[in-house]
Amino acid sequence: PKHRYPQSMVYSENGTYTNNLNIGVLYNFDPTKRIFDVASQNRFFYEYAFGTAFTGKVPTNFGNARGFSATTSIGWWLTSSFAARAGLHVENTDWNTTTYASQPTKLLVGSRGLALDVLVNPLGFVENYNWNSNYGFNVLAGYEFGHSKRTEPGFVGSYEGNYTAFRLGTQLWTRLADGLRLTLEPTYAPVIQRAAGGIRYNQFAVKAGISVLYLHKNERILGDTTVVNNPEKGAFIAAGIGWNNTVWDWRFSGFKHSILKNAILFGGYRFDALHGLRLQGEWMKETQGFFNNAGPGMKNYTYNNYLVSLDYQFGLSNFMTGYNPLRRWNAYLYAGPTLVMGEAGTKFAWNGGGMLTYAINPSLSLFYTHTVYRMPKHRYPQSMVYSENGTYTNNLNIGAMYNFDAAQHLLELQWKPKFFFDYSFGASFLGKVPQSFASANGFDANVAMGWWLSSALGARAGFHVTNADWKSFDYHNHSSRLLIGTRGVSFDVLINPLGFNRDYNWESKCGVNVFGGFELGHSKRGEDGPSHAYEGGYSAARVGLQAWMRLDNSLRLTFEPTFMPIAQRGKDGVNFNAFALKVGMSVLFKDKETRLNDATDTADTLRNVPRTGLFVGAGFGWNNTLWDWRFTEYSRGLLKNATAFAGYNFNSVSGARVGFEWMKEIIGYPYGTTIYKQTYTNYLVSFDYQLNLLNALAGYDGHRRWNAYLYAGPSLLLGEAGTAFALNFGGMLSYNLSRNVSLFYSHTVYRMPKDRYPHNFTYTQDGTFTNNINIGVMYNFNSFGK
Repeated sequence: PKHRYPQSMVYSENGTYTNNLNIGVLYNFDPTKRIFDVASQNRFFYEYAFGTAFTGKVPTNFGNARGFSATTSIGWWLTSSFAARAGLHVENTDWNTTTYASQPTKLLVGSRGLALDVLVNPLGFVENYNWNSNYGFNVLAGYEFGHSKRTEPGFVGSYEGNYTAFRLGTQLWTRLADGLRLTLEPTYAPVIQRAAGGIRYNQFAVKAGISVLYLHKNERILGDTTVVNNPEKGAFIAAGIGWNNTVWDWRFSGFKHSILKNAILFGGYRFDALHGLRLQGEWMKETQGFFNNAGPGMKNYTYNNYLVSLDYQFGLSNFMTGYNPLRRWNAYLYAGPTLVMGEAGTKFAWNGGGMLTYAINPSLSLFYTHTVYRMPKHRYPQSMVYSENGTYTNNLNIGAMYNFDAAQHLLELQWKPKFFFDYSFGASFLGKVPQSFASANGFDANVAMGWWLSSALGARAGFHVTNADWKSFDYHNHSSRLLIGTRGVSFDVLINPLGFNRDYNWESKCGVNVFGGFELGHSKRGEDGPSHAYEGGYSAARVGLQAWMRLDNSLRLTFEPTFMPIAQRGKDGVNFNAFALKVGMSVLFKDKETRLNDATDTADTLRNVPRTGLFVGAGFGWNNTLWDWRFTEYSRGLLKNATAFAGYNFNSVSGARVGFEWMKEIIGYPYGTTIYKQTYTNYLVSFDYQLNLLNALAGYDGHRRWNAYLYAGPSLLLGEAGTAFALNFGGMLSYNLSRNVSLFYSHTVYRMPKDRYPHNFTYTQDGTFTNNINIGVMYNFNSFGK
């Protein structure tokens, strides 16, 4: 028509004319093939997808108007070329920006509705379509309607009402297993908010997910039942980490949200290929930028939730495609009630979700989970979170799962108990503190004794010490750090996932243990004013992993990442998280009948140190002191120790040693406008009993190159602060280059008098404590030709 466009710019005397040019793809149907005879192949399917959404035709530019899109649906392939599906679709994205109390703010638009789609498979117009093709694609179009909410600047006139949208998109897929596809689904939807105050905008989403097809009985492959990649029934345990996001109304911009926001641990039992029960525990945090109640400006508020869920688990891929013991990929759905705990109290909640697993071997699988939690309305105190129908979060986790095949007699384990000794030392980092995660660092040390009750289950108890920065402050215009310290008793239960068999090899080359436990003890926290400093009890849960590699018979090198949420008890106590990465060793007890005898060894085959005789050693290293607070405007140096020692081994287990160590501690102190470095030197002479721990627990082995020792005794302390008595205890790990020459690593803890250093920087209530780490060379003398 003439006046199709309202302005007079368009030529329209004889009508409005346009030239439309298009390019695309044309599909030709062969009339000799009865392509519609495939209707008998109809099949049910289930789909899930989650990804990134972008909003167009809104004030915020396209790259910044983003959020998430999630969909779950069921459908029916009427033929190999045509299908229909219906499902729940949820989106939440930024759409506008404003300022609130002079702070930049992002406003969000959200929708939840029912999506109805028609899918066309262009490659399915054949008589004998292969449903197990390696890849393919579908095009889709449909309609969507439901409820929408949009936050407006000033929070006045915000929209809440119905919406409708048309849907266009494509679904690319690749085959993972029979009936299971990995999908990538870009979609476009022009959205109309229908009620008063509604707007029109466009939604673009790119989602990844899965599609599970129903296979008829004659299509199901039983597979070789002698090979099992996924047990049909049995117990399972799993652990993982991940990220979550909350459904928002609005939020302050400019506040970073960390990537690691979840940690998950779950276990359960599969009664058969379809039905199971699982108990799940999950820690999650949400960070909200809001006004600083304690002062000017803004700050991040972190809210922690601890969720315990009891769920029914459904074997989706087994139901849709039949149980196949050869299949490595599996999909599950689960749902149930949840108990949510945290700063906001203890309440009941609900959860529902799904899990995709890949079996590396019959026992070990990798997993991806997406759990949706519906928590109470006002779980978070600010109005930023959408909460009219409850507080909703998407929790995504990846991790590892261990499966126990009920067909095997897994409880017939090696129940012969084994004593063991563990030591570890490393770096500690604090979370939920004013200091940034990387800057809130310090040390973590642990020594423990335990008992492997079986090849799969163990318990240990030990002593654990940490000391790390937690806060910065200025003291007379000089940058300073305040520290938190803890010392306590830790109790752990260890699980060896690879030990659930009757013939476990204790001398495997490598392995991994997972552990959980509890810790309690004494804590001290430095504050800006000494009168505000905290000192009192603390408690903590412990979760971690102990990866290990065999060094020698009964000796393992360990790497132990640990997470602990710590609560300081009583008045003025704070809650914070501790993360530690420690390296150490584990020494296992070996029964006498399994110990190696070197009676037939010759001098050429002996690698272990002589059973008796003199030894001398020398080395250098680094030390750190337990601090309350310190100035940061100076370097403390790496070379801070030098050590020399000598002693005598009376037999393969017991010895005596005399040790000499020079050590320095540098303390920065203000002098005028600068920090003056004050160096304090100590000279320590120690008289120690030495125990060859590895020989005591595993017996003397003439072939062994590695040895582990413990030592303790009194020390004579000399230096600028005078002469006094002290105590020391420590350990040493050595590697024999030859029978006489060894390299060593030693860690000695000195307990010196309270007032060894004149300033109040160091922790001194129970004495001044230092960790002295040294490396060096030791020479062993072959006494009496032995």
